[in-house]
Amino acid sequence: MIDQHDAGHPSISTRIAPTEAVHVLAARELVHDAAYGSLVMWGGWVVHGLRFATVAAPTTAGPAPAGPTAAGPTPAGTEATGPADAVPTGSESLDLFGAGGTPARIVLLAPASVGRVLGDQDQACRFQMCGPVRSDGCDWVSVVFGGWVAPVAERSVPDLALHLADRHPTGDLFELGGSWVLLDIELAEATIRTRGGCVQLDTDDAVNLLTEPSGAGL
Repeated sequence: MIDQHDAGHPSISTRIAPTEAVHVLAARELVHDAAYGSLVMWGGWVVHGLRFATVAAPTTAGPAPAGPTAAGPTPAGTEATGPADAVPTGSESLDLFGAGGTPARIVLLAPASVGRVLGDQDQACRFQMCGPVRSDGCDWVSVVFGGWVAPVAERSVPDLALHLADRHPTGDLFELGGSWVLLDIELAEATIRTRGGCVQLDTDDAVNLLTEPSGAGL
């Protein structure tokens, strides 16, 4: 684990309040409202003030309809003959780390210099944020996500840039590929700290911090 419990961070079983559910609600509020976060990469690189967005898991594509489509009739000889021939489009093809079923994740807008450090490789990282919240039982919370960060695949940049623009409508998005790059964080875990204690989350629970109960991105 990236963060370990110690004497200063009592386990859930020894805490009375706030409860784990209160920690999670406070963390969701912070992830929803925070304007910026800090990226800590392997080797000591630290980048503060990064704008970010959470992206819900892409929907699973159903079977392609047979016959004419909205784009017109299917040209002869190009019909899909099985799963291997299906080519997902748009948000259904956001397979950024070489595995299907990409879960909800964090997308960052970072200076191009960070992209040059990463090259085309992923790297162990933390992404952290902290601030006041309005949740009952908590007035302040810190959330640290652990995982791997990598540049967004070029084919996925337009879709993810639109997601980020919903949260941060900035002209810097017009400089993608120049002064700015998009980074994608694949989550492995998360640590939530409040004045009352510390809760550590596994991968599934960390990913769930990024989504509303309905499954939509925050």
